[in-house]
Amino acid sequence: SWIEQRFSKPWVGGSNPSGRANSITMDSNNNYKAGKIVSPCISICRSDPRTGYCYGCARTNEDKKRWANANTSKDWKIKNIQLIKERMSGWQLEAFNESYENKCRKGLSLFKEKQLKENI
Repeated sequence: SWIEQRFSKPWVGGSNPSGRANSITMDSNNNYKAGKIVSPCISICRSDPRTGYCYGCARTNEDKKRWANANTSKDWKIKNIQLIKERMSGWQLEAFNESYENKCRKGLSLFKEKQLKENI
């Protein structure tokens, strides 16, 4: 599908002074350049009791710990994003892709962006 083609690679972005991602860094061939790999957390932090996967990002608690570790390689993060997308399907994958793209472009997941608008 077009979603799989568009989001088959993890987003890589630059960062603004707040440390949030604010751009997608790609070359003319749509290959990602070196940069910060944005965490796949989209702020829907509840785990399924049967699988242990987060409903929002499909990561396990072990995945989350590795993401938080400053020594975790970019290569591992890229492979992990591909793995978590394989754990999702249908509307969950579509919603994740849309929210993750928004987070990479604007620095906020769709959920957090909505919360901010409601609290203004």
